[in-house]
Amino acid sequence: MVSKTNTPLVELLPWDTEFFGRRIGRARIGRLDPTTAAQLVGEAAEAGIECLYFAAASDDFATVLLAEERGCHLVDVRVVLERSVEAATTAPPGDNGLVIDGAIPADLPRLEEIAADVARSSRYAADPRFTREETERLYRVWVANAASGYTDAILVARERAAAAALGFVGTKMHDALCDLQLVGVAREQRQRRIGRALVDAAVGWAHAHGATRIQVVTQGRNVAAQRLYQQAGFLTTEVKLFYHLWLSRGAG
Repeated sequence: MVSKTNTPLVELLPWDTEFFGRRIGRARIGRLDPTTAAQLVGEAAEAGIECLYFAAASDDFATVLLAEERGCHLVDVRVVLERSVEAATTAPPGDNGLVIDGAIPADLPRLEEIAADVARSSRYAADPRFTREETERLYRVWVANAASGYTDAILVARERAAAAALGFVGTKMHDALCDLQLVGVAREQRQRRIGRALVDAAVGWAHAHGATRIQVVTQGRNVAAQRLYQQAGFLTTEVKLFYHLWLSRGAG
């Protein structure tokens, strides 16, 4: 048995806490043994955490069993995919004539609508303790923050210049790594290869801004998204099991 660590295992998330009106935290570790499992839950309770996010290593069966024994509920299989950015990509065969450019303020209501639809397949939607209204509002606020500078760019797909947004992707640089923050396509516009056009445009943007790698996160249950990224040259680099652990308010 591993002795208790002196490093805190729980981190309070101020933004999530303020948004949901509940104390939200996350685990700083992804693997558990009996000692750290007890310490994790104890620290969360002592801090008054109501919901603890825990991203577990998917290849560690002991961690999975301990998380379940402690009352963690599986809400997502988090899949990270990555590819190198050696050169800007070209449009896929069968160019659909889309225009892809930067978001403008007038796009925001449409982008929020698309983001709210994406929210319905998120890990928050898989947890009944978060309401649909909360989940959709979270994604609306996210895209509004992204448009205000949280991301480095929001690329928007349109039928023609200045037309309504059909889909979007947010990009953010972390040194030489470009992170695709969120990819969303309007439900009625799917099957038109808009997602692929947006991903290719994002790879081109990343190359132009000095990235050598680009990554994206999706859900294990979203097979269509995984196929999209794989066809665009992305390979899976990490899989984690995402749990929510709910504790009583003020426990400890």
